[in-house]
Amino acid sequence: MTQLGVQLTEFVKSIRRFCQDLASLLGTVDLLMSEQGWVGATPQNIVSANTSAAIGRPEDWFPHDLFRVYRHAAKPHVFCSVSALLDPIELPAELTEPLLTTCIFDYGKPITFANGWKSWYSQFHGYVPSRSDDGTWHEKTPATWPDDKTQYPFERVLTRGLPLAEVSDAGVIEKNIVQPLLQRLGDL
Repeated sequence: MTQLGVQLTEFVKSIRRFCQDLASLLGTVDLLMSEQGWVGATPQNIVSANTSAAIGRPEDWFPHDLFRVYRHAAKPHVFCSVSALLDPIELPAELTEPLLTTCIFDYGKPITFANGWKSWYSQFHGYVPSRSDDGTWHEKTPATWPDDKTQYPFERVLTRGLPLAEVSDAGVIEKNIVQPLLQRLGDL
């Protein structure tokens, strides 16, 4: 085996370990959210969308983001998500590093998953103009995007993001991701 072959094998193994770490992170979020009554809203427990197995779309073989979407019976007008933005290619500005983001979508009225959610909404933090990725909450309404002609079904979105590299263990996930998310959800 060549040195390059060994390096390629180690690279592929490191990608698998990275995916296992992300699964653990999102599983921890699932557990912490479920303890407060927030349950997974996606069909079949998915974590990614818009990937491809086609030879003509190699840029989509690896997910650009991984996400979990949650609902609560007491808040039928809200979806929330926790997402790892790895390298979303359609964002208006390229990410300088992967982010862990939280988003809250307030529809103002009860909504179903089928008519209220699109998988790219989990990337919403990346679309916020002049966003900061330091955990600051950003609140936007569709009216605040005058150049965006998309007809969003929600009345407002709140987002925040942190560098994924700063989210190192379950304690950090709970303190820096889930607790701030649950606190904002409690305000709705």
